[in-house]
Amino acid sequence: MTGSQKLPLLFIGKYLKPRCFKNVQKIPAAYYANNKAWMTGNIYEKWLRDLDNRFSAEKRKVLLIVDNCTAHMEVTGLQAIRVEYLPPNATAVLQPMDQGIINSFKRKYKTVLLQRVILGLEREQPYQIDILGAMHLSISAWNDVLDETISKAFRHAGFIKETDVTEEIHDNRSHDEDEVLMHELRRRNPQLPELSFEDFFKCGF
Repeated sequence: MTGSQKLPLLFIGKYLKPRCFKNVQKIPAAYYANNKAWMTGNIYEKWLRDLDNRFSAEKRKVLLIVDNCTAHMEVTGLQAIRVEYLPPNATAVLQPMDQGIINSFKRKYKTVLLQRVILGLEREQPYQIDILGAMHLSISAWNDVLDETISKAFRHAGFIKETDVTEEIHDNRSHDEDEVLMHELRRRNPQLPELSFEDFFKCGF
């Protein structure tokens, strides 16, 4: 709730052994695969039990709040973690991740991605991102999400009672800086359509 500790990211792809993993001694984060590249009950249980073992070794007791996605099955025998599920159809209101955390993470990811594309154009070496590259960019973006952004999101979701929780959730990056990046990209590649950073931000991931 304070944002002082972020759990490592978990990645799910379509292929168990992507080509980009070849000759990589250690991938930077947990990685699973299925044909839809989506969370499943088996992946969730493995992740949760690994997390429970970690917290048990640290002698900690943790309350984990998750939404009622069908993959978030009940897992028995946990020692350090107690799981509480959000009620149906309430994720957008009660889930802290939806109160600005995902938005901040996604914006930071796309900003760094845009910077890499522009750098590739400068060097005349088009930047192509693969799963491994996306993992590195995602980890960097997640590390850059501010503690303050996370704590504000929990307040907005009602985990802390306050008389006024209308403050805007944002990070310390100016949106003008992002628009400068888009302008630089169009300058180096005039064939691109007129596109603002907000348009780029909203399309896909």
